[in-house]
Amino acid sequence: MKKRVLLLFMMSVLLVMTGCGEVEVASNFEYNAATMVSMNQSIIDQYHDVSDMQYDFYMSDGTDLEKSAVSGFRMAETTDHVGKFIGNDTNTDNVKFVDGSDGQILCTTRCNYQNRNVDVTVYYKENKEYSVIKADYYQQLVQGMQQQGYTDINEYVKAMASAYGMQADSVDSFLDDIMMNNGQISPYTAVDCEVSAVYTKGELLKKAGINTAIGMITVFAVLIFIAFIIWLLKFIPVFLEGGKKEKKEKKEKDSGSDTASKNEDKTVTPIPPVFANAAVPEVGEEVKDEALIAVITAALYAYLGDGGKTAVPHFTDSKDKLFVRSIRRVR
Repeated sequence: MKKRVLLLFMMSVLLVMTGCGEVEVASNFEYNAATMVSMNQSIIDQYHDVSDMQYDFYMSDGTDLEKSAVSGFRMAETTDHVGKFIGNDTNTDNVKFVDGSDGQILCTTRCNYQNRNVDVTVYYKENKEYSVIKADYYQQLVQGMQQQGYTDINEYVKAMASAYGMQADSVDSFLDDIMMNNGQISPYTAVDCEVSAVYTKGELLKKAGINTAIGMITVFAVLIFIAFIIWLLKFIPVFLEGGKKEKKEKKEKDSGSDTASKNEDKTVTPIPPVFANAAVPEVGEEVKDEALIAVITAALYAYLGDGGKTAVPHFTDSKDKLFVRSIRRVR
């Protein structure tokens, strides 16, 4: 049991030490760390503090590197409120080198500001033309070594660096410094830049929590609004039925008034005076032919409603051939 506990403890310590000692190293192409850090420093010095006129010029006519650099520094100052620029860490041990896409190398340098630090990441790609020019410089360096009577090129480089007030760790770094100081092309081409304020984990968690809360509140507000709209839908049929009912009542009212007006306009055919005084015979009473004819004729007048022109043609000028000769009661 003790051996197992000891083994687990040793493995955990090994993992912690491995995580602490992990160093990000790029390998897309061979590079000189000091030279790349120096190029980062030049970019930071040039773009971290520009005037409004320079900012407008870079944003309108500048390259992608210039646009991203000046806009990133301006956003860090205005949005993140990093404060006044103090300086940046030029120690290569604190600089991160990471492989990027398309064979690029990302070099990240940390800048110190008054309120909050800022990381500046520059995207570099290899300049293949630089190797050709560097080979020419190397040949000139060998010729100078022979003329000066040196047999070891490293000793000659140290002497030359001392004469120029430079520090040369190797022949490559010396040639890089000489070419850059002479205004020659750089060994690496900076294509883009990213500026980001540095936040602690606690601040990032707090910010993430605020964003999550805002998102959840927004979602619930939208859901409540949708539920309210759905609740209102049940009143739509009531409004529609009420409107239909009003229209129906109005239609019935209009139709009733039209019927009344038609009834008023309808002419009632008066019974001729000759039949007006005709008495209706009672049951069992003997009815004379004249009275019976008068009653039947009046009934026809009232039933047909056309003045009796069809039923009693002998009172009119009708051309019909119908004549009533006599009416007899059937016994």
